[in-house]
Amino acid sequence: MVRSNLMNMGSLRNAPDYPATSLMELSGVENLYENETSPLLPPWLSRWRRRQLECMARMNGSQTAAPMTSDSSGGGEGVARCPVSWDQVHCWPPSPAGALAFAPCIDELNGVYYDTTQNATRWCFANGTWDNYSNYSQCEELVAPPPPSDAATTLAFFFAGFCLSLFALGVAIWIFLYFKDLRCLRNTIHTNLMITYIFYDSTWILNACIQGYVSDLVTCNVLMIFIHYFYLTNFFWMFVEGLYLFILVVVTFTGEKIKLRVYISIGWGFPAAIVVTWATAKHFGQLESSDSTLGDSRGQKLLLRHCPWMASDNFDWIHEAPVITILATNLAFLISIMWVLITKLRSANTPETKQYRKATKALLVLFPLLGITYILMMQGPMEGVAGDVFRNTRALLVGLQGFTVALFYCFLNTEVQNTLRHRMSC
Repeated sequence: MVRSNLMNMGSLRNAPDYPATSLMELSGVENLYENETSPLLPPWLSRWRRRQLECMARMNGSQTAAPMTSDSSGGGEGVARCPVSWDQVHCWPPSPAGALAFAPCIDELNGVYYDTTQNATRWCFANGTWDNYSNYSQCEELVAPPPPSDAATTLAFFFAGFCLSLFALGVAIWIFLYFKDLRCLRNTIHTNLMITYIFYDSTWILNACIQGYVSDLVTCNVLMIFIHYFYLTNFFWMFVEGLYLFILVVVTFTGEKIKLRVYISIGWGFPAAIVVTWATAKHFGQLESSDSTLGDSRGQKLLLRHCPWMASDNFDWIHEAPVITILATNLAFLISIMWVLITKLRSANTPETKQYRKATKALLVLFPLLGITYILMMQGPMEGVAGDVFRNTRALLVGLQGFTVALFYCFLNTEVQNTLRHRMSC
């Protein structure tokens, strides 16, 4: 019987986490972009990405990429088997050659839920290779989706954090631009960082709201370009903040001597060059891989609900590598700055308790400015109650990054408070 040789795809959904297969996963930065609570992607897209990562891990874990064979118990001839295969929707497990493989339809894709009692099919040829055609014609959409999951709660935390940040950042930028007494290079750098938060938070909210309604790929890809650009500008202006403080505190070279246009080139220019390079590579890479393994129209329909540029590949290192580099560099900046600060505090004739208090305050204030919060939230429990708490906490902290920067560097800033107090008393 053919069905007796079929693999149960339900085992994939219950599979344990696989070892990290790339530097992104090992470093934890992968979690910033692609996990189930990613601030860059809506949760339903991240679930699809997670399935892809798990399948890639299975494929990389295979002993050989050639058609698989397994010796019979009696030492007879090997039996050909098709290896693990990812067709952009399903992860097809190893299957016996010369058989039609069945797999339950996926439960959801891009927020659309499907009837998992039906099956997708794909032929495993006698020579141990897969057919390029995967049949998803039986995968029908459900009229009513299942009850909301914990992902809805996590998404709500993101929305709450981003909305609060947008309001606080708008007020802070207005204060810096309106009061001439506050115009200096330091505050100009702060203003640019806040602007990147506004742009990124806005594009994230826009993406989360319209993703399910975007039907043409051009609009979807353009949206992805803007999201990646503003995400990169955010990190590059964090780097500018770290560079400015490092020059000022550690190198003891006047940061004002570096022209503003240099900082602007770093903060706005470099991300533009990176995103243009990434988009160009994605475009031509997509053309080369346009021969999809999804042969039927239903399969194509399922896949095209996603932006093709959201599918991860080696081209993504073009924008991921700079983010890792910036986080590592800012961490080095932070350690150097804190070392100089603690050394100066110890040389001062102040009580030890007061020294620790000042050092702790400086450390906490620098965390959001340099993006160190992202490093702290890279890894954590993902299962059970602890996993829910960690995901929701991370969502809230990521959403409130902009609010924290506005709070520490505008609303609680002594110079800003004195300026506002002076204007109110006039």
